[in-house]
Amino acid sequence: MLPLEAVLRVWDTLLFEMESSVLFRVAAAIVDQNARALLAQSDSVELWARLQRMPSMCFDSSALVDVALLQYSHVTRHALLCPHIRAFFSCQPIPLPPFTERSSTRSAQCTGQPCAR
Repeated sequence: MLPLEAVLRVWDTLLFEMESSVLFRVAAAIVDQNARALLAQSDSVELWARLQRMPSMCFDSSALVDVALLQYSHVTRHALLCPHIRAFFSCQPIPLPPFTERSSTRSAQCTGQPCAR
């Protein structure tokens, strides 16, 4: 959860700009300000814990809003809703091989590694 001062600055910006992309830009700014620490995490558990703590560590609300509005000013509602961008980032289903019945125990040929697709 963002500290109260940061929440008030975000709300102020959101109401001033009247554009929902402000929330996306603030989220990007939070990640941007913590990029080094995120990249330094050694495993996914530490990374997830860091991601959960990031908003509460945003003590400089002015810097947060400055990064959101200046570095991410190109991110607009139109850009977020662009069908080409949405298609690029959409999840495409991965085709699965046909189902075959297997026993509940691991077969002798199983190596424990993910199967090749």
